[in-house]
Amino acid sequence: MAAAHSTWKNYVWLVLACLLGAGLLIWGIDTLQSAPTCDGFEMHSGDQCKIIHHGDSDTVAYDGRHAANTRSGWGLIVMGGGLLLLSTAYGYFVVKGDD
Repeated sequence: MAAAHSTWKNYVWLVLACLLGAGLLIWGIDTLQSAPTCDGFEMHSGDQCKIIHHGDSDTVAYDGRHAANTRSGWGLIVMGGGLLLLSTAYGYFVVKGDD
């Protein structure tokens, strides 16, 4: 299998993918470390958040919002880390193909 000859476009996409992966990774870490919010206000243990969507209301406890933050944070970390890993591997093979 012949290595694709790299062009400046490959490097631009590589840099963009690395930046996006790093951004998702940082966003995920920040999400894990931040307290849950309700309408922009920080929640504390025992707080309830009333959510109104299309006329229907629902109440979510602090623990529910915290669990959602945890799932979102880990999801962002996995996506960002995976993108960063794949783009780094791609970059290695593009640079190696230039030799």
